[in-house]
Amino acid sequence: MTLLSIGISSTDFFEIENTIAKINASAADAVHLDVMDGVFVPNITYGAAFIRSLRPHSGKVFDVHLMLADPLPYVKSFAEAGADTIKLHVESENFPRALGIVRSLGIKAGMAVNAATPFAEFERYLPLVDSVMLMMARTGFAGQPFQPRRLAKLRRAAKLMGSREVQVDGGIDFETAKLCVEAGANSIVSGSFVFKQRDFDAAVRKFKNLK
Repeated sequence: MTLLSIGISSTDFFEIENTIAKINASAADAVHLDVMDGVFVPNITYGAAFIRSLRPHSGKVFDVHLMLADPLPYVKSFAEAGADTIKLHVESENFPRALGIVRSLGIKAGMAVNAATPFAEFERYLPLVDSVMLMMARTGFAGQPFQPRRLAKLRRAAKLMGSREVQVDGGIDFETAKLCVEAGANSIVSGSFVFKQRDFDAAVRKFKNLK
């Protein structure tokens, strides 16, 4: 069964209590938290304090995606805020050192990869991570179009990752998720698409039953 992480960055934060309750009541596996600094990507979202405030209200896995120019000074604060997994961009400054700190904190260490980053630039790090998240659309903007040409890179990464998490994010709907699962993904992120569905719970189940 496919793992499903629900991205909340595109939701109405005024309704965050209802959003978290909806995710809690669903079959989704995780809350996906996109942290953007306005430097690595143009947008700004939230920080560790926001995640800390949500943590007591959900027993779901907190899947934290750090889109930061330099995550090194911040990884400990996000771990202390309640992250279960921290995904760091391979393109960010001090990536190897930051990854080592995440691992030393006893939480799952993940590598995020921008859509345009060549396979050769991150292949050597695959043995060091618990999960890899491949962006299938432009990073840092909700609702971006899926880029089918990235499926070849996904296939190569999935072969090397074995049974570890191979996650995809960006432009994910039922059709594109199926393409990714067929290419080797075992975990998907959906945000704006899943919240637009009339029946949220049914949409979650459909994602999780992809084969």
